[in-house]
Order: sequence, then structure tokens, then C-alpha cells
Amino acid sequence: MAGNKFFLLLFIFTFSRVTALDISKEYLLLYLKDKESVSLDELRKSFSPASLERRERQGLTLDSIDFPVNQEYVRQLAASGITVADSSRWLNAVLIQFPKNEKKLLTKISSFDFVDSFQFLGGKSQLEQWNHADTSTGYSEVEILHNASLKAIGLDTLHQLGYKGKGIQIALLDAGYIGVDTFDAFSHLHKRGQISEIADFTDTTKNIFNESVHGTKVLSLLSGKHNSKIMGGAPDAYFRLFKTEDVDYEHPIEEFFYLKALEYCDRAGVDIVNASIGYYSFDNSAYDYKNSDLYIHRSISTKVSELAAGRGMLIVTSAGNEGNLKWREVTFPADARDIIAVGVTSLQGRPTSYASYGRDSIQLVRPNLSAPGHKVYTIDDKGEYSLSFGSSYAAPLITAAAACLWEKYPHLKVTELIDLLESSAAHYPEHLPQTGYGFPDLKKILRHKE
Repeated sequence: MAGNKFFLLLFIFTFSRVTALDISKEYLLLYLKDKESVSLDELRKSFSPASLERRERQGLTLDSIDFPVNQEYVRQLAASGITVADSSRWLNAVLIQFPKNEKKLLTKISSFDFVDSFQFLGGKSQLEQWNHADTSTGYSEVEILHNASLKAIGLDTLHQLGYKGKGIQIALLDAGYIGVDTFDAFSHLHKRGQISEIADFTDTTKNIFNESVHGTKVLSLLSGKHNSKIMGGAPDAYFRLFKTEDVDYEHPIEEFFYLKALEYCDRAGVDIVNASIGYYSFDNSAYDYKNSDLYIHRSISTKVSELAAGRGMLIVTSAGNEGNLKWREVTFPADARDIIAVGVTSLQGRPTSYASYGRDSIQLVRPNLSAPGHKVYTIDDKGEYSLSFGSSYAAPLITAAAACLWEKYPHLKVTELIDLLESSAAHYPEHLPQTGYGFPDLKKILRHKE
């Protein structure tokens, strides 16, 4: 996996991205018909050594999906007065600002022979968090429940063997990380250089350490500390903290921010992405996803999650907290193939009332794994441990399991890693609608591979 030479980058990126949303505008994604070919030597310059090494280790090569958008097309659009805000290699698309009710612009767009189709980015994002009143507690109960969660999936055994995620790059895609820069619970990460990069994909004028505590809670489950004891499921991993959600508004562009973050993670050499997010409902109901849109690659986040998996990254996402709501099912991108969608349970493995459901009528098992996320202790906005509830807090345990397992077996491909975790699980090959195959059993994996 990645080496130890990392440094903290504060909002430094080598590509353009939307720096602030103008909510008087809408955003339109233009899909282009073709790309300009790039030589392999030239293409490799866009990828970090860690990214190229990850692909080589998994037998993957650079291909046309990795080619950049044709810049001549971008110039022609800009020259015609169209505001080009960003672009996507993977989707071969450009993001443009679309003034509301500007129908003439659609006619102009259609006049370009290199434009294949366009898509309005309608929708709001949901942070997959089940909101309960936080209840602070003494440290003894924090440790008891933390250790119980590790033991529930056998992660304690990997820790005892010395596998704690060392060398694994984990990117968190979230809404913000209040206090991660100042709380003592994360001081070890700064001292040991384990936060290798931070960035805000939604607005570069903001500070991710002042925006939302959701990512703070997620990070504390991976590598948090109280007193002198470092806890968490992958305490020795490297972390890139990325903000792709904005709590100040619920706007469709956030799915594009998710896409841009994944593309960057690929080029930077990230191994695992933890995305405790989900999409399905919109501020403008005209753009609402329907349940029939699940499992047919309708959402941008679903499409690009599969593309990320095809480039050797493991995507771990929360399955959703909609089980007792009208939507009921998993949220996007939990319907993507070759990823892990995590259902939320109690410590004993029982599904919560709000855990989202998979669908029996299709072959794809979603959620495919589950983990304790109901009544877990995380760091809150005061830097103290308090109770949290939701699939957001189940996903990090599976992320940690994958990181520690990948450290021990670094030549596993993404699909092989997923297969190992699934086949070790409690109910495999059977599955349940809210918990999938159940908890993975890392001890079982170790027994079978030794």
C-alpha cells in the first residue's frame, strides 16, 4: 500500500472545481460524444505513484475512461458565452451553470455536434445520520462498547496480530470535521502525520474543521483517543478528510462533488473511501428519484462508485436510515455493484427499525454487510464521547475491517476483498433484507487463509 511519506495539504488541488454555489443558477451536466486520445506516458503524469502502484498490484491498467475531457470542446463552450464550472473524466462530461428559465441556452447547447446529451442535477443529499439526543458518558462504557464492536466482527484478533491499517490510505467523504484540528481525541493523528490531506470540494473559502461534526464522529470510530489510549477500528491508517456535502443547503450539485472527490481519490492513490452519505429526495420534487431508479445506474453517485471500484478502490457506504420512512429502501449509491453497502444493527446484530431495506426481487444483495451503528460512542462537537445512531456509524467499522485485512493481504483485488468479507458473514449465503449477509467474521477469514 502507500508509503509513509505524507504531508498535510490545506486546500491545495491541481484541478478546477466549483468554489461557491450560486443558488440563482442551476447546474447542467453535458455528456460529450468522444475524447481526445492521450499517450500512456502523458496520461501517467496525471496519477500519483501510489495510484499507479495500486492498479498494478490489482492487475489494472489505465484506459480511455481515465482520459481527460477534450479541452477544445471546453474552449468552444466558453467562447460561446457558456459558463463552464468543472468537468469529469470518468463521465466525459462538463458542468455548466444554467440560469433559471434560460431555455435559449438549451438550443445553443444542442447546436454543438460534440454534445451527446445533458442532465439537470436535481436533488438534495442526506447525511445518513439518525438523530437522537446525544448522551455523554464515562470512559469505561466507551471502551466496553468499542471493544465489543471490534469483537463482534473479529477485528480485535487482527489488532492483536499487529494489523491496524498501517499504510492504508482511507478517504472520508463527508460534511465536515469540527474540532479534528484541535480536539485531543485526534492529536495523535497530527503528531504521527496520519492526516495526509484535507480539502473542501463544495467551497474552497470554507474551513472543513468549522463545518459539521458528522465527519468528526466517523473519524473517531476509525482512530480516536481518550486519555492516552488510542481506539478505533483502523488506528494506524492514513486519512484524507474531504468535504463533499454542505450543511448550509440541500442542492443537487452535491452528487457531482462526490464524483469529483472520487476522481481525485483515484489519482491520489487512495485505497478505501468511506462515504456515510445517501441520495434520493430533492428540494424540487420534480427531480425526485423514484424507487424504480434503484439498481439501474440512474444516479451519478452509483455510476461513479462502480467506476471507482473498477480502478481498484474499495467504496464503503452507509445503506441508509429510511426503513421506517416512505422511501424504505437503500439510498444511492448503495445500489452500486462491487462496493460494500453497510446496514445498521444493534451490537447483537439485530436490525434497527430505521435500517433501510434491500430488494428480494434482484440478485444484488443490498445491504451486503452490516455492523453495529445503533448506540455507538463517537466524538461530538465538544470533543467528548456521546451516543450516536445510524448507518453512518456502522460503515466505519467495515471500512476498518477492510483496511486491516488489506494490510495483511495486500495483493487482494477489490472484488476478492469483498468476496472474503461476504463469505465469512454470519448468514452467508443467505441474506436478510436489512442486514444482508450479516456481520463479517475476520477470525474465520484468518483461519481459512492460513
